[in-house]
Amino acid sequence: MSSGGLLVPGASPRAPESRAIQLHRPQPARDVPYVPSDEKVVEAMLDLAGVNEKDVVYDLGCGDGRIVLAAARRGARGVGVDIDLQRIHEAQDNARRAGLGRRVSFLRASFFDVDLRRATVVTLYLLPGINIKLRPKLLFELRPGARVVSNNFDMKEWPADEQLVIYHRTLHKWIIPAWVQGVWSCYIARPNGRRRHMVLELHRRFQQVSGSAQLNGRRLYLVEGRIEADRLSFTLWHPQHLLPAIRFRCAVVGDQLRGTCHADSPGADAATWAWGGVRRS
Repeated sequence: MSSGGLLVPGASPRAPESRAIQLHRPQPARDVPYVPSDEKVVEAMLDLAGVNEKDVVYDLGCGDGRIVLAAARRGARGVGVDIDLQRIHEAQDNARRAGLGRRVSFLRASFFDVDLRRATVVTLYLLPGINIKLRPKLLFELRPGARVVSNNFDMKEWPADEQLVIYHRTLHKWIIPAWVQGVWSCYIARPNGRRRHMVLELHRRFQQVSGSAQLNGRRLYLVEGRIEADRLSFTLWHPQHLLPAIRFRCAVVGDQLRGTCHADSPGADAATWAWGGVRRS
């Protein structure tokens, strides 16, 4: 019977075997069970994300590394994250056998602790509760335009931008929206060369944008607001129709807005005007 590391009287002391330590060290608890994705589903997930050679793909809960390796075969860089040391060793062996070791890496860590800022694509096959816990991390760390694809499980209140039912699975895709909430000091360039100043207050909930604006001394309300990656669109209207509704489109570049707008009314000037703004708070 093993002494469990205690010195038995009369026995010679010796160092514990490293193999025994490895085998008996308890594994960290997993948040989700290991269930590998079918290879056809893996390819469908990468197709839905539009993975190409410009991408850096992070697979959270990577298992044997099959998603990361499939991304590498498309020319992408890949990073697999798993808490299970056995899975990490298996993924590394698979990468060596496939000759893809230089294009991929594997981290033994909790995916809640991994820095995702380099990722352009994140793939998930987790559980609904874990997806929800990951939402803030994905929204805050990933850059606008990064894509998140989940096998089978959604994000509840965060609606998917695209869904695909294939091989008896529902795949969900989200595009990370730019951080547009705040107060913006804006201008609208009129054809006569004059600029109209506008103060725009925006609120964002996932892809949906709401808010209001002060223009020409009147408060206008924002409807049909949506942000996809760094592209923002919305309409401003006056509840008493004292001004025609105005449709806005723009790109969000850091703390700046740049785009065009036009009046949305049959009797209004059909011209398109340039507009822009800078974040005030």
